[in-house]
Amino acid sequence: MNNDIEEKSSTSSFSRIKFYFEKSRLIGNICTVCLLLDNDKKVLARGVAICSLKDAHKKSEGRDKSFGRAFKALVNVETSDPVNSDRKNLNKTFIKKINSKETYYEEIVDEAAKKHFETYKKGDNLIVKIPFNFPLTEVSDSIGFKFKSEYNPYITNKEKLILGV
Repeated sequence: MNNDIEEKSSTSSFSRIKFYFEKSRLIGNICTVCLLLDNDKKVLARGVAICSLKDAHKKSEGRDKSFGRAFKALVNVETSDPVNSDRKNLNKTFIKKINSKETYYEEIVDEAAKKHFETYKKGDNLIVKIPFNFPLTEVSDSIGFKFKSEYNPYITNKEKLILGV
């Protein structure tokens, strides 16, 4: 760790770290969120790591990335890294095959319909075309996070429940 980070971390006032995940039946993990809290459960900073459809979800990587972003917001006392849900070159689609015998099949079908994803049947499988920017739009539009690294963030209803405040 370099001296600048050591110095900043020694003056940072967080006392607790809380991680949680946003998931979808259709794609699995959407994002990992890290909250840095003080002794009174006040959220000082939030970091968000968004999972790409091309990535295999690895819990430790999501936690590391989201913690780094929360810590960056706290030590720099600033919000940064906008969630760029309208990125270029994301008009491609990811193909997901779901077998009709899958445990949450009906919920997955409902989610695909609500999101207006193109679907078609192929034997016992439902084929779903998911836009590559789906995790980004879910984070910015449905969850409501506009930044990946946020200082003194507003608290969502889900976070209030998680923290018991």
